[in-house]
Amino acid sequence: MTEITEPWVDASSPDRLDELLATQQDARVELLLDSLIADLEGTGRRLGDEVATRVLTSLKHAASFPGMRRLGDAIVAGGQTARPVLNLLARAELEHGELTRAIDRLYQMQVEVEGLLEDDRPGDDELLAELSEICGSLGRVYKQIYVDAAPTPLEPRTHDLDRALHYYRKGFDNLAGDRLWHGINIVALLTHARRVDRGDPSVFDDEAMELAGRLLAMVDEIPSAELRHWNVATKAEAHLARGEYVEASEAVQSYLVDDGLTAFAAQSTLRQWEQIWMLDLATPPGSTMLPLMRARVAEQSRHLSGDEALVTLHPEERITYEKVLGDTGFQPVRWLRDALVRATGVVLLGPEAFEGHGTGFVIEGSWLGEDHAGRPLIITNAHVCTNDRIVRIRHPDAYPSGELVATFLGLDTGPEAVELRPEVVWSSPPEELDATIVELAGPVPAGASPPQLRDQPLEEKQRAYVIGYPGGRATPQVSLQDNEVHQVDDVPFVRYRTPTEPGSSGSPVFDERWRLAALHHAYEKEYHLNEGLMIDRVLAAARAALNAP
Repeated sequence: MTEITEPWVDASSPDRLDELLATQQDARVELLLDSLIADLEGTGRRLGDEVATRVLTSLKHAASFPGMRRLGDAIVAGGQTARPVLNLLARAELEHGELTRAIDRLYQMQVEVEGLLEDDRPGDDELLAELSEICGSLGRVYKQIYVDAAPTPLEPRTHDLDRALHYYRKGFDNLAGDRLWHGINIVALLTHARRVDRGDPSVFDDEAMELAGRLLAMVDEIPSAELRHWNVATKAEAHLARGEYVEASEAVQSYLVDDGLTAFAAQSTLRQWEQIWMLDLATPPGSTMLPLMRARVAEQSRHLSGDEALVTLHPEERITYEKVLGDTGFQPVRWLRDALVRATGVVLLGPEAFEGHGTGFVIEGSWLGEDHAGRPLIITNAHVCTNDRIVRIRHPDAYPSGELVATFLGLDTGPEAVELRPEVVWSSPPEELDATIVELAGPVPAGASPPQLRDQPLEEKQRAYVIGYPGGRATPQVSLQDNEVHQVDDVPFVRYRTPTEPGSSGSPVFDERWRLAALHHAYEKEYHLNEGLMIDRVLAAARAALNAP
């Protein structure tokens, strides 16, 4: 058996390390670090400042903090005293949970730099920028202490909060270096403290809103060619502080597609959104922003080794190693984006805006024939909406179309309610295809698009994804777990395990590529499965009836 080695050479190995980190070859990264550490400890030599800074920075960007921490100790033991290197080591200690060690190291550097500034030495601009960086790191440590203490209205932990704000403000007020990240942390902490004090995660802070406006102006002054992903992240948080959620979502979209977005940056942003901004998956804007960022973090955290082990990172957890054991793998971030786009055309149906009774979704009028092209049409179940008097006697919960309102939650445009026309375009009773097509009284809101049709029926063992309003919830829900297709041979029905609740009736059923496959309508007791109508059969029946001579 040939032994695998990765010998360290100062001239070429930093490039090799970047290559291995980029391709997520963790085992070889560890071999390379082992070689460097053994060399430093065996020879007692000091690694050059430039090489040490570059290597630690590369490990930081890849969020490889255990390796960064291990190498940092070896570098310091060799007599390294360069402050940029020690600042990076303090960052590794912070991410590793060694907060006291990080504070001690940063304090020593702060005292040293402030002493140099008092001596009125040349190059004060560089020293001020360095002091701002050190103060920002101290602010980051105290911010983590504040968050970890779980402040409440009764125990607001203002001591730790004030220390964090003190250091961020000191770094911001130096007017040196890239100080935007100091400013946005001030904004975030002020907002968080106000929300803790009020016990309300939706309130705003006046001082934070004013500073957020200044930061937005500063970002806007940066030439587009020089704009970096951290500037865009600052922009997103500044809009959050001002309640400008549409603008925040737009900034997030730009942030996620930036090729320079590192694993460290993505994890830090996600942690900031969850811990400081208190975003959650149930309410906007977290319902839009968090799934995208979590997917990006997961995508960047797949460190493959020989046994295909995976590193799953979460801001509240240490690194754990897991393995794909079932037949469900991973999806790219764009898969979640496609789901969000599909959700824009799914509507909450009820007697009033935001009042849930069932679900419907936008369809393309041309699917019914050219005479219907361009009409603002939606489809739902007949047991949700019908104008047939006999059907309504049998299904008293069904509403006539003129008494229903379609509420579009949208993605970036905000909610909008549109009434349905009193006339139904076409309907099939629940005992047949259980479908009703009805026209909106106004146009389909901007951004709400019909789905793409699947050109073949679903097959067994495929996945069925349902987006709807189960339980009449006022936010769309998607079923991602336990969603295997089990029966497709009882035409026109398709049956699946995908979880649903009352209120899901009329929801679209999608395949793995978010193409429309069926119209969900019921739980089938005989098979203990949920059931939908194949959309091609429903549309064929509607076309035949509408185009009959």
